Amino acid sequence: MKRNPSGDALKLITLALLSVLSSEAIAEPVDIGSRRELFVDRLLIDQLDDVTLKLHQPVKAPRPRSPLPVRHMITVIKNGDRFQAWWRGSDPDYQGDKHTGHPGETVHYAVSQDGHEWEFPELGLHEVAGTKTNNVILAKQPPFLTNFTPFLDTRADVKPAERYKALAGYPGPGDKRGLKEQGRGLFAFVSPDGIQWTQQGEVIPYQPEWRHAFDSANVAFWSEAEQKYVCYFRTWTDPERLRSISRTTSPDFQHWTKPVALNPNRPGEHLYTNQTHPYFRAPHIYIALPTRFVPGRGDAPEYNQQDVNATDILFMTTRAGSQKYDRLFTHAFIRPGLDPQQWKNRANYVALNVLPTGPTEMSIYHRSGDRYVLRTDGFV
Repeated sequence: MKRNPSGDALKLITLALLSVLSSEAIAEPVDIGSRRELFVDRLLIDQLDDVTLKLHQPVKAPRPRSPLPVRHMITVIKNGDRFQAWWRGSDPDYQGDKHTGHPGETVHYAVSQDGHEWEFPELGLHEVAGTKTNNVILAKQPPFLTNFTPFLDTRADVKPAERYKALAGYPGPGDKRGLKEQGRGLFAFVSPDGIQWTQQGEVIPYQPEWRHAFDSANVAFWSEAEQKYVCYFRTWTDPERLRSISRTTSPDFQHWTKPVALNPNRPGEHLYTNQTHPYFRAPHIYIALPTRFVPGRGDAPEYNQQDVNATDILFMTTRAGSQKYDRLFTHAFIRPGLDPQQWKNRANYVALNVLPTGPTEMSIYHRSGDRYVLRTDGFV
């Protein structure tokens, strides 16, 4: 019987191809179910050909008649049809040492029907500057008011009296100011309405090896995807000594796991805040808008050499259960721009949470009182 050289060659080619295919792992498809997915990481991307990922830039909205004030440690949430905001203030009558966590620090409150124009209710709870005619909800509780960071607990069976929760705490200036104070951890606070608060005690104890931990907004939330509370808080990298981020979780807001250091810093970067939170249209994706603090970069007038420490806002993400951040982009999400004031020390911070403020619009609140907008889902 004559052999068919062409047929033999075809068989050899087929066997070779099958051998190659069997030796390579075939990627399993990612089952996203009915989840909304955004291209903010590489989970759904195998390769990119003739296409690139572009980080969109938020646009500054026109200044309203009644904006949020220029302040630090701002949190904004949307509860139904109402927006609520909290921020750190200070009693102008306080004349003591104004170190971080000092007795003169206060927490203020505002509400809004549209997230644009804000009202500042006269609550009559605390006397500040000689009067109770103000919107102060917490006062004279050092050191907790320096970084008081509330959230709306969306857990299905949460107690009505604990619908709002917060973490706050500060280890004290300690070695930073030569005072050698004993460290203090993060304490839990609860509230039925976001106005009247009760302290529940320390829940995340301070560890000496963390050094100057918690000197930031230490954010927590109920994760529907993880079915537990999640907290992202300030720690430091070792040995570089850069401000960074760690993560811990809890089933009950009282007992927390051993923290895991995430440390998404690039060389020389301090991540001064993290502002990590579930994205409101895809809560298994956590959006993070940290302030990047780079010593030696910025404007430095002779009267204040600290102004060389410029800041901008980064865009990062992580996912439910993940122990790392994804950084597709190294450049800034919100830049200082042309305003010289925005190039000064600690000028750029944004409030916790990206929120819907229109049918096709979502908003990011800046400490300058400005509001930045993007189209819905339009990060990348």
